Amino acid sequence: MRTILIVGSLLSFASVVAAQPALDPSTLSDEQRDELGRLFNRAQSAYQAENYLEAIEALQAAHAIFGEPNILYRIGDAYENLGDLGKAAEFY
Repeated sequence: MRTILIVGSLLSFASVVAAQPALDPSTLSDEQRDELGRLFNRAQSAYQAENYLEAIEALQAAHAIFGEPNILYRIGDAYENLGDLGKAAEFY
């Protein structure tokens, strides 16, 4: 069942991503790019330490600055690692 949920979510995600125009990071200010770097570093460190809630918090803040769909996928992955498959599916 879990595999079906994840595959279905990925197919939905792929269709949404294909329909979205590409985001351009050059439209961000220097301050926004710096903050994104800090947030991604924080998320990566938290993820490696298996502190998935902190990783999710940092990734959500990053997504608020730069709405890149891959960030949503990473949030879904963190929720999956927490065992919250329903929440993971929302982000996948």
